[in-house]
This record gives sequence, C-alpha cells and structure tokens, in this order.
Amino acid sequence: MIELYNVSKTYRNSKNIKLKVFGGVNFNFPSKGMFFITGKSGCGKTTLLNILGGLDKPSDGDIVVNGKKYSAFSEKEKNEYRTNTVGFVFQDYNLIGNMTVKDNLKTAAEMQGKDIGEEEIVSALSEMGVSDYVFHYPYELSGGQQQRVAIARALLRKSNIILADEPAGNLDSVTAEEIFTILKKLSEDRLVIVVSHDYANAEKFADCILRLADGYLMTERQLEKSIEDNSSFKTKQKMRT
Repeated sequence: MIELYNVSKTYRNSKNIKLKVFGGVNFNFPSKGMFFITGKSGCGKTTLLNILGGLDKPSDGDIVVNGKKYSAFSEKEKNEYRTNTVGFVFQDYNLIGNMTVKDNLKTAAEMQGKDIGEEEIVSALSEMGVSDYVFHYPYELSGGQQQRVAIARALLRKSNIILADEPAGNLDSVTAEEIFTILKKLSEDRLVIVVSHDYANAEKFADCILRLADGYLMTERQLEKSIEDNSSFKTKQKMRT
C-alpha cells in the first residue's frame, strides 16, 4: 500500500548548515498489519510518520501510495489522502475540551465534509467500549477513555491506514496494553503504523518492528546484522528475528 524509496529528511539550522534526520529509508508497507517504528528520542520517528501521513514531505526520495507517487498527486488527491485514507491517533488525544464526545466526533466528520448521525457515532464508540460516554466531556474521561474516543474518530473516517504517534505515551501500563490490543484488532483489516518507545508492547503486538538507527530504517534482522558488521557498535544487543 505504501512504498518508500530512498526517502530522506534534512533541515537547515540557524547557521544554514544542513542536518540529516534520516536518509535512504526503503520499506514496503502492505495493506494490513501492525508495524512499530522504534528508536531513540530525536531520531526522526514522528517526522517519518508525518511524511507517511502527508503532513510533511521528504527532502528526497519517493513515496508511492497504491502504485502512484505521492508527489504526483493533485492537491485534491493529497487532501483526500490526508483526510480520508489516513486516520491519525496522537499521544495527546486532540479532543476539543468544551465539546461532548459526540460533538467532537461529529465536528471531525464535518471537517471532512461528512454528515454522520448519532447511531454511527455510538456504533464507533461501542466498538471501542466507550459508548456510555457519548454525552460526556473529555475532562470527565480517563486518559484511556479519551484515547479510545480518538481511535473511534479515526474509525469514522473509514481510514485504510491508521498512524499512531505514541498512542499510549500518557497511559499506565495496563491501559497502554488495552490500547495496543485495540489497534492490533484493527490491523486485521487495515494498516496500522505505530511510533512508540514501548519496546515490550512492540514485541508483544507488532507483526514487524522497525527501528530508526543512525539515520536508517531497518528491520530487527537488518539491525542485528549491522551491529555484527559495524565495529562502531560496542555492545551487541539481543534482537528478535
């Protein structure tokens, strides 16, 4: 579904010096499954996720979506991709505090030009196990409940791709596992890509773990070989293959 060909991202600092975030990223994401992108803070995980979602663009390389280069998309096609094909789940939930759960979801749909009824909203919330909170405000919900609402919002988009940026970063370990369980279930019929520092849950739930290291995106098998072959790695890390 999404293919990355030599994708790189660079910035220029205040002294106009070019700084590489990552480079030479190559990977083919299928139409379904759960993929975790891990790596140290500042390695570019969120930047890569934003590029996959069309919120940012690479400095070099190509992204191909369903056989067509994203750079060749018309503005209408790009907007369609960002608003309908992709659903975002953020660490901070991004719910509007002075709106009820129902109005949050209805407003998000209206921004896409969709008119959804209460029955459809309740159905999505029910799938997430939070249908009892349709008339509650975000501040009346726990972090886990708010994240479930945020995932329901992505479901109402009918998204084929869900991009989740540290979706359990503000949650306790039990609630985090519940959220990853939900995302795993959703990945049975769509592509779910998760950026996370939570390596334990990555090992438990991922169909494939990818790691950004030294500016490159590698599967664990590739990374293990890199560690074996590169003397700059002083300590061999145990990796799952």
